[in-house]
Amino acid sequence: MMDTFERSFLKTEIQLSSGFAFDYSAPHEHEMSLNDVTNSLALICRYNGHCKKHYSVAQHSCMVGDMMELDGYDKESVLYGYMHDFGEAVFCDLPQPLKAYFKGSDLLQKYVEIEEDFIKRFYENLEIPYPSDTAKKNVKRYDILSLEFEMANILSNNKYSHSLVNIKGKKVEEISATTEYSRYYDIMKNTFACKEEDFSYSNTIDWGSTLSRKVIRQCLKY
Repeated sequence: MMDTFERSFLKTEIQLSSGFAFDYSAPHEHEMSLNDVTNSLALICRYNGHCKKHYSVAQHSCMVGDMMELDGYDKESVLYGYMHDFGEAVFCDLPQPLKAYFKGSDLLQKYVEIEEDFIKRFYENLEIPYPSDTAKKNVKRYDILSLEFEMANILSNNKYSHSLVNIKGKKVEEISATTEYSRYYDIMKNTFACKEEDFSYSNTIDWGSTLSRKVIRQCLKY
């Protein structure tokens, strides 16, 4: 017979930052708040933490949505830009190379399905339409563009990291002088050009609050 300690490892629940629980075996029985999600994304570091400094999923999400809004995309696409990684609040941020390794497997397919289903629930709770395939494709383009900028500014400057994708992104100090990307300068400067002392716990959490405000602002447009 298992003791209490052993049984605890068989539980399918995690505790959220609000103190409530999320059960992976019954996800539809639990409603996560917007703050639960954005707080988590602010503390999850992109690239499995292999960055020059903490760079969160919340920062990435803000950048994707901000660039799309600046370029005049419709409200549906911009909102999905801000929310496209919401599933990572409970299903983790899987590195793209790991997804490539599992490509075509039933395990990855199931992971993608439950993460997508989680995001759908948020749209249902917000009582707004789930994004179309066109909106998703729009977001994917900016997701990749943000990856290029991140690799130039956040990852170590070495040949291996830059060989992973065809780098078009520029360092912050190069953007203002680059006509093609000059319109993104303020967004990039706000996202990347932070002093090391700014990376305190409170400032990291602030990115979660910022993401919440951006999502709410977009929802009010419906």
